[in-house]
Amino acid sequence: MVYTQISKQWPRLLYQLSAILALFFLLTGLVLSVANAATTKLSFTEGTTALPATDIHTETGNAHRLSDFKGGAVIVNFWASWCAPCIVELPELEKLAVSLKADNIQVILVNLDRAGPQAGLPLLSAKNITTPLSLFDPKASWAKTLKISGLPVTLFIPPSQSGYSYHIGPVMWTDTDVKSQLLEKLASD
Repeated sequence: MVYTQISKQWPRLLYQLSAILALFFLLTGLVLSVANAATTKLSFTEGTTALPATDIHTETGNAHRLSDFKGGAVIVNFWASWCAPCIVELPELEKLAVSLKADNIQVILVNLDRAGPQAGLPLLSAKNITTPLSLFDPKASWAKTLKISGLPVTLFIPPSQSGYSYHIGPVMWTDTDVKSQLLEKLASD
């Protein structure tokens, strides 16, 4: 009797296992294609709206404004936990933040998840992202001010904060050409 029940369930179990394996390979291919889509050539589009003047917060509630960083160049990356290209580039941004410390350039990650730190912190922790300043903007106040409509988006703000440029899409931030492009751009503004 037990053998009969198992033999009847076997096709269904095999079908479920096949579906799980197909999903795994599909998702693996998607993540790899997203990683391969990351560019090593930055496009610097000049920003046309004013930089946001509102506060957003760290996970502990400390408030920050962009004007707090005036006097030093700032790179601001907007991301969310549901954005696959954003997640792929987080480790790259960690390495970039470490390498730019000597150049006095601050890297800031701005998470746009509506759930705030509860959504973003687990990903940052899982990927050992500790160097960039992590801010949480669940109401997307900075993104709305800047009219950001897709992710990831990265801003490049010179020390004077007299303007900014931005790049849309994932980037291979550890590429030496990317770092050279960044340094050249931030020095020229």
